[in-house]
Amino acid sequence: MGSNSLPIPVSSSEITTDWVQQVTGHTVIQDGFNIEGNIQEGIGFMSSICRISYQTKNGESHHIIVKLLPEQSKWLEFALMDLSDEREIKFYTIVLPDLLKVVPELQENICVFYNGTVIPANPELETKRQSMIIMEDLKPLGFEMMSFAGNDSETVLQSLITFMARLHFGAFSVEAEKGIPLPKLYPFMQGISDTEEWRSQVESLSEEGYKLLEQMLVSQKMPSSVWAAYERLKPFTASILKAVEENGRKNPCLVHTDVWPPNIMIHNNLPVKVLDWQLLGYRDVAYDLSIMLVTAIPKENLTKDNLRKWIRRYYEEFESLCQNSKNGDKIKRKSWEDFEEFFFTWGAAFLYCIALPSVECYEKDYLKYAIAFKVLNDELHLPEFLEKTCGNP
Repeated sequence: MGSNSLPIPVSSSEITTDWVQQVTGHTVIQDGFNIEGNIQEGIGFMSSICRISYQTKNGESHHIIVKLLPEQSKWLEFALMDLSDEREIKFYTIVLPDLLKVVPELQENICVFYNGTVIPANPELETKRQSMIIMEDLKPLGFEMMSFAGNDSETVLQSLITFMARLHFGAFSVEAEKGIPLPKLYPFMQGISDTEEWRSQVESLSEEGYKLLEQMLVSQKMPSSVWAAYERLKPFTASILKAVEENGRKNPCLVHTDVWPPNIMIHNNLPVKVLDWQLLGYRDVAYDLSIMLVTAIPKENLTKDNLRKWIRRYYEEFESLCQNSKNGDKIKRKSWEDFEEFFFTWGAAFLYCIALPSVECYEKDYLKYAIAFKVLNDELHLPEFLEKTCGNP
């Protein structure tokens, strides 16, 4: 693909054969040239995504994905403040090569990245920030986005568990091998030191989330005690966010932070691929697992016992990777009992804090997420835990 000085379209309407030719170096023909704009499902996404199919004069067929800044104003504001586009490019160009040196098998879970560029805003020229990422399109290869309802295939869930274990072990191993803390290696990770501006925006989104949460739980006929429990947490939003951040830094690792169905591509015969590294963060691995498991497991199977089964599998895979590595003894590991307890308390609390501002993203399957909040309440007793630890004395 071309250089890092790539022309960036504002929207899919500006993508032409000449543009594709310029950024790829291919001699593109008009016949067979096709663009699908805004192919992501749902709302509240961190990108506007276009799918492009084209042919060249020598008869080759190509399929690429172009990610632009989101068009929805709320998420555009968050993306610009968080520099999420820049973070994703740095994952592919800086972090991934390090990870693959210690866990080459991780490559099977990662999409091919071709190029990306960011043009900062220029107040003097009155130009806005622009960014673009070009990647392979997995759809022609037989991959499909996981349904919002989740997936009940043991094979798919096991593949996700394996991906998570590899990612986290790889990051801990890189840190051990280089002898340099991850925040110094990758200072662009989200969560190293969240700013007041970031926390204020999350609090603001959470205020909206509480209203939507109540509406969702009532509309899905959840018991009034469920939404009433979350109503009681409203006054403690700031202290909950602060406590979740602090506990997530006690044994932090590089985490994806956003492994949920729209970012999971599944195939009948191949391991899953995980997309969208915009929220690459520095937090406890339980935070990664909680998001992935509660969103990927279908509502019929969403129970504390089933969650325990899958985190146990993760724990065993991670331990196996450590035991078979020269760096294993240098990696700080928890006992199973401590790992389980942390997952069902602060891991669940992180899921709650992330899901709350994003309730509107789940409109494709409100019942699934209403049930998730019910499980947090009835089986994990999360509101009681948060009231006890973050409420007023």
